[in-house]
Amino acid sequence: MSEDLAKLVYEHEQIRQLTKLIATYHQRADAFDWAGWAETFVEDAEFTFEHGFGLMKGKQGILDICRSSMDPYYDLMQHIMINLDFELTGPDTATGKANLIFTATFDETKRDNYYQAGGIYRWTFRKTAAGWRIASAYLDFIWNNGNDTDAVFETKTA
Repeated sequence: MSEDLAKLVYEHEQIRQLTKLIATYHQRADAFDWAGWAETFVEDAEFTFEHGFGLMKGKQGILDICRSSMDPYYDLMQHIMINLDFELTGPDTATGKANLIFTATFDETKRDNYYQAGGIYRWTFRKTAAGWRIASAYLDFIWNNGNDTDAVFETKTA
């Protein structure tokens, strides 16, 4: 295999792994598997949720805020990621971006009562012994189709 082809195959495999990581990230959130969801982050990760929870620091801190803010309000969630784009920035680092459509129901027996929003994700990634993990995340919801009546996506104060 030529050097150029080997590099192309390697890059393709890394991007496939990053795509799988983001799919796992959202599938675990949709399943309310918060412990599994948190495993997609490195220990010292940071997550900025613009116009939402604000800056969250550390895997455990991110887990605690997101779990306590989502579980009490939603019965069902669906995250749809579109326009995924990743770039390898070094042998163990990468960046990514995507658009999100988020839908959640407050009562699974009343599926016409839902909240929906669209946002922009930006990530940095770090490759660890366990594989690619999220080092930083930025999310900004830029539209919604209803009121966040339970204030789920508001900055939490200690």
